[in-house]
Amino acid sequence: MICFPKATAQVIKQDSLALVALYNKIPALASDTTWLNGNVSTWHGIQVQDNRVISLDLDVLINDTIPIEICALDSLLFLNLSGCLLIGPVPKCMVELSSLRTLYLTGNALTGVEAGADFSKLTNIELISIYYNEMTEMPDFMSIPSPNFKNLYVGDNHFNFDDLAPLLSKPLNTYSYSPQQPMLPYRYFVVHEGDSINFPDVAPLAGGDSNNFYQWKWQWNDTSYLPDSPRLINTNQSMMRIESGQVSDSRLYFCEMANPIFPGLVLRSGYIGLNVKALVAQTIIYLSSTIIYCPFNNFLEALTTGTAGRGVSIVSLDTTVATINPDKSVNLRKPGMLPLRVTAPADTIYRADTLYLQLTVSPYYPLPTLEVTRELQPGEGKDLHLSVPFSTHLSYQWATPNGQLFDTASITVSPFTSAEFGTYRMRVKEGSCLISELSEIINNLVYGKPVIYELITPNGDGDNETFYIENLDPSVQNEVSVFNAVHQIVYHQENYRNDWDGGNLPVGTYYYFIKYGEQTYKGNLYIKR
Repeated sequence: MICFPKATAQVIKQDSLALVALYNKIPALASDTTWLNGNVSTWHGIQVQDNRVISLDLDVLINDTIPIEICALDSLLFLNLSGCLLIGPVPKCMVELSSLRTLYLTGNALTGVEAGADFSKLTNIELISIYYNEMTEMPDFMSIPSPNFKNLYVGDNHFNFDDLAPLLSKPLNTYSYSPQQPMLPYRYFVVHEGDSINFPDVAPLAGGDSNNFYQWKWQWNDTSYLPDSPRLINTNQSMMRIESGQVSDSRLYFCEMANPIFPGLVLRSGYIGLNVKALVAQTIIYLSSTIIYCPFNNFLEALTTGTAGRGVSIVSLDTTVATINPDKSVNLRKPGMLPLRVTAPADTIYRADTLYLQLTVSPYYPLPTLEVTRELQPGEGKDLHLSVPFSTHLSYQWATPNGQLFDTASITVSPFTSAEFGTYRMRVKEGSCLISELSEIINNLVYGKPVIYELITPNGDGDNETFYIENLDPSVQNEVSVFNAVHQIVYHQENYRNDWDGGNLPVGTYYYFIKYGEQTYKGNLYIKR
């Protein structure tokens, strides 16, 4: 720190008003008993010379944008706002402090400099530090005319090689640019076994010339190393590809980018999470090895479906009894035993499955078709009533989306929530013959305005176990982000479903930002264990 001789005189009115305005703007200064008491030169962090404030060294948490009241202190030679939890851009009026020699903005979350800032007015600047911020666009340091501008610290931001290269032409004694923070937000991909994965091209992020070096790595148990697999293609180029993904490829990936004109600097692309899901065996669900089929039934699909929730193919092995159409309807030729081959197809999630069934074809005459009566009150947590007309000589069975069976003509789901969305099926039989099969699809509710509970207490008592958003409509796109006190993202989830319990985060206050459709919500979130 540069030290200046302290004076005992008070400061001019302009500086006095600026300091009082700062005191009123920054709540943390209220705990400093030296401010607004006695001679200005005795205030903590203030140095005075010739009735002007020449040094301002704030070591309090501001947690807001840079106060523009500082700009009224136009005789400042030294300004230190390091570690004040500043956010947003640097006001352009600060660049107009022509007397300024030293500017420290280290350890904040500043995003850049306001548009229109004229760096040519920094005619006396000697040192600037914007180390450890969130800047993605390099300020116009090239326009600074000061011949004494010899020290610049821009590390731990999000600059690329093109941002850093022009400053190499300036006659700087110290130009600190390494390291730089990751240049991409965290990304997460879910694929299935056998899929090929193209990772994003990081060359536009790196900037620089054709001499850039790229090296993809993966991270596992806090250890980074080079992939060693013939399925990993272009690991030393800007875009890597994985051929025929396997479960073991589920890791965190990143790319390190270097350029020979910046010795010791490695840019990191940012983490990319990959989750390769294993294929599971397709299973065919059927009623029994022998099915009684009545001529008036139109389809066999309801009797034979796969675990993937899709229909299966059915082939008749005795066309003298019946043939099966592509829509799974049956062309009957005569009563009898009909052998069937039922196949569930393979896809990127399921493997194929095949079984053989015997179908007993017997003559029968249909009864009138029944209709479902549906009563559903609006809003989550209300009751759902489904029913069909009841006859004593018929048997009934409701099947819910989660596989529960009820041998009744009517059912009530209470309370009804989004967890009960899906298709409700009713089977009506007379004797052994299915005379009607009905379905009712319920896939939406009427939701009120979201209510956000700002407390997580994951202690197992059943209350506030997760970050809970009441009236969270699953049909509305949402995105939830949680930040810590230094504005680092600690949790992010698209299509959030009220299932985050705070993870391993320590007790304390965090900040949330929720995008819900076209609406946004933000506030404080407290984790208490």
